[in-house]
Amino acid sequence: MSCKVVVKNTGHDYAGRSSGQGGFALWTHLMNSTARNARFVPKSCRIAPQDSVKLGAGVLWGQAYAFAETQNITLVGGAPQVGAAGGWVLVRGASTAPGTFDRQSKHSTYS
Repeated sequence: MSCKVVVKNTGHDYAGRSSGQGGFALWTHLMNSTARNARFVPKSCRIAPQDSVKLGAGVLWGQAYAFAETQNITLVGGAPQVGAAGGWVLVRGASTAPGTFDRQSKHSTYS
């Protein structure tokens, strides 16, 4: 016996994969914490501490942009009503300012 598991925030998927018909859905929409860490170092890495932002799985880009503004930093992302943690970042989302911010996944770390 198997059970399809769908993890979703807003359910934004043009191909319909986010509906998970007949499966078990895990909704992350209320996991909307934001935090800044000016001295982040990924586990097992020997690099100088980096300025970083940690977004919960349910944060929308609009919420992320509002947080970034309070911190006087720039985030490159998607449409304000779309979840920040998910498809765009995971599939190497392209920046709207190529050459300035490059590809998103180069700058993303998952813990």
